[in-house]
Amino acid sequence: MSQPIISVVIAAHNVDKYIQATFASIDRQTVDLGDVEFIIVDDGSVDQTRQIAQNWATGKPNVIVYSQENQGVAGARQTGLNHAHGIWFTSIDPDDIIDKDYFKAILNFLSTEVSREINFAVTNIIAMNDSTGRLANNHALRHRFDRGNRVVALNNEPQSIQLGATALMLVDSVRKNSIEYKKSVKPTFEDAHFIGRYLSHYKEPLVGIIADAKYYYRKRQNKSSLVQSSWSHIDKYSTVLEEGYLDLFLSAKKISGRVPQWIQFMVLYDLFWYFLEDSKQFARTAWLTTEANYRFLKLLGEIFEHIDIETIIDFNIYEVPTAIRQSVLVRFKNVNNILIDSDEAASSVPYEVIYCSPFSSNLFAQEIQINSIVHSFFGVPFCLELWIISDSRAEISNFSKIMSLGGSPNQFLHVSLTNYASISHYPKKQSANNINALKSCIRKISRAFEIINIRALATGSSLLKVYKGITVSLFNRLLKVAQAKMNRRRRINIIKKSSHHSNKTAFKDAWCLMDRSSNADDNAEHLYRYLMKNRPDINAFFILKRSSSDWNRLEKEGFKLLEPNSEKLSIVVLNSRCLISSDAVAECMFPVHRSLVNRSRVPFIFLQHGVLMNDLSRWLNPKKIDLMMTTTPGEYSSMIGPSSPYRIAPTQVSLTGLSRFDELIRIRNRTPEKDRNIFLIMPTWRHSLTSKLNAAESEAQRKELFEGSQYFREWHGLLTSQVLTAALERGQLQAVYVPHPSLRPFMDLIEFPDNIKIAEHGSLSMQEYIARSALLVTDYSSISFDAAYLDVPTVYFQFDHAEIFGGTHNFRAGYFSYVKNGFGPVTAQREETIAEIIAEIENPSIRANYSDRFEAAFPQPDSQNSERIVKSIESFLSE
Repeated sequence: MSQPIISVVIAAHNVDKYIQATFASIDRQTVDLGDVEFIIVDDGSVDQTRQIAQNWATGKPNVIVYSQENQGVAGARQTGLNHAHGIWFTSIDPDDIIDKDYFKAILNFLSTEVSREINFAVTNIIAMNDSTGRLANNHALRHRFDRGNRVVALNNEPQSIQLGATALMLVDSVRKNSIEYKKSVKPTFEDAHFIGRYLSHYKEPLVGIIADAKYYYRKRQNKSSLVQSSWSHIDKYSTVLEEGYLDLFLSAKKISGRVPQWIQFMVLYDLFWYFLEDSKQFARTAWLTTEANYRFLKLLGEIFEHIDIETIIDFNIYEVPTAIRQSVLVRFKNVNNILIDSDEAASSVPYEVIYCSPFSSNLFAQEIQINSIVHSFFGVPFCLELWIISDSRAEISNFSKIMSLGGSPNQFLHVSLTNYASISHYPKKQSANNINALKSCIRKISRAFEIINIRALATGSSLLKVYKGITVSLFNRLLKVAQAKMNRRRRINIIKKSSHHSNKTAFKDAWCLMDRSSNADDNAEHLYRYLMKNRPDINAFFILKRSSSDWNRLEKEGFKLLEPNSEKLSIVVLNSRCLISSDAVAECMFPVHRSLVNRSRVPFIFLQHGVLMNDLSRWLNPKKIDLMMTTTPGEYSSMIGPSSPYRIAPTQVSLTGLSRFDELIRIRNRTPEKDRNIFLIMPTWRHSLTSKLNAAESEAQRKELFEGSQYFREWHGLLTSQVLTAALERGQLQAVYVPHPSLRPFMDLIEFPDNIKIAEHGSLSMQEYIARSALLVTDYSSISFDAAYLDVPTVYFQFDHAEIFGGTHNFRAGYFSYVKNGFGPVTAQREETIAEIIAEIENPSIRANYSDRFEAAFPQPDSQNSERIVKSIESFLSE
């Protein structure tokens, strides 16, 4: 056999579920593969991977299989490279699929005159949905292929980088420069580390862009791929940074005396994903221990010493929020002041100045109102952002002078927003005008058939099944298009109706209130009831689905009820003064079509469901909340203080209390002391359990999964404790268990003891249960504030505190500490929890021992919360 042109390394480990599809896609190639050799490295698989590979290799002289003990993907790739005979080598991952013309496109490109000078080549990576086989050309580096096949000088186009192993490299160059895969770089970045060192040996790296070679990257729905699961590996926060990023920088400096910008982009491309992940409410970075986080941040500081300010500013491969970019510049590049001016030409919007800096309390002792937000990442404040939005040039000038305190104007880095280039920076490939329409049509049909085949390979389905699925999908899509057109016409008609004199008169300045579309019994319901009894001058409506179990109850009481997305509600919203809700999910902020809400420009008033205890800034900041109610001084300060992570101005936050507290006080006052005998049990839920239970293949498996969870074991153990049951009987207390709404679908999996009463929705209101309580036990619920408002103490049972605040839940530690601020003891062991409960039953003392905390949260509890809320809303609306 003559020397192959390409050596393909397939590093395989426990992929028997996927690798057959990979082999099938190779067998479908439309070019003779005599010039391509395949080296399969079975990296210690314990499933059928090796046998499948050997079966496929049988009878193929250009395929060889090697087996070794597990060494990781870097070790497997190196083994394959060691046995490569080709001029070029590349990799195919054993769970991915290649287009039928993949090697044809590569070989054609390598045979052209223009390709003779290149030392590197990349192919077009397209995402492939694991379960459906659908393709999505949304890879962050897709811009490289917008202009078709071409050659790029990497120094001139440094953002045309490559981090994955699907690239092609010259075997002789790799061996001449003694470049090997570094096994210590794991669980990710091993390929980028290899590529970066390889290209560093070229003063002018030339990259062949092979747009026609399409590589389909499988995105596993179970998130079991190494890239998807790597966030839980400690090495991702230590080894990758030290052995990967830093080592790559030092290697480049050793070879050429500098770190080329394209290498900086490679590392920055990877690094910004850490910040994007940490900016989520459910962040997979939140589990890091204090020690690991400290080391991670230290390594970040060392890494950014090698990345230029211009590189951070110019990075435009994918969208990076301004807050992240600013935070990095402030913390790691000593750019203490970043001033961003809004477009002065846009006269319809106020002039805006944003300033980012390290933390300085002097900035808040000024005459003008300065809004602020602290941007924190990985549990550490990175920078303080201050801003003012004003039409007053004098006020703006004063603000700018304040920002200059302690520094000269040349210390400012002026960054025009337009410098943050759009990810569509690269021009689109233009179609030639002389392309024959018939040929174009034939190519499109051929492409459609190829996509069908790719779906069949990806999912393991028959072509007939794929055809059927596509037909159904196409029909549904056409149906949706038709439905969308009808809905648009309907909305146009609604807009016309809303301007009719009768509607403008009937619904003028309406207040629209809701809790959730399917249920009430929260702050919006109680506020509406207050309006109905005390402020009939306010034209209020309550939003609720007719199918809700609360509909009949509220209708009998006289509530003016409107259904979400109904025509009447749409007309009301278009004439309304405000939308008010106890929740800030989409269905509450947009109870009718978004276009109608936006057209009405109706402000959204957030009553809140409870007292905000944890840091929910990542969830709330993207939402347009015009006014927000808070309940305790601590909560209020956390929203507007100088260390606040919330992007909301002090003028948009009111300290009012919760509407339902008024009802709590009334019920408590009319309940005799002897009837305050409920032991209330209200645990929160674990979101990770929902997906696991829903994925169970049978009822038996679902029950086994649930009963095997720590959540079930701990709470069920407490509920069934004979010692606790005896203590409740002695204290003449009734145990009432209130299931979290997310638990209700799985209630059939739990067998409750006879002495435990289950709070059924609609039997008694939550206010009744709380007002009649003598003691509450929960884990993390803010319901403890409701109880504390009535002087009812809480025992916190937190057996999984580290896990809950480690990214698996929507909890991020905020201003409130259960240990320092909670309304009772915090326990981690079931026996300890039971002991604290029994001690309180037999000798009530928690309220006395924690009295300072009760008083700090509620200096003067009263039944005027709704009145304060209404005054706050009216004041806001009158501005």
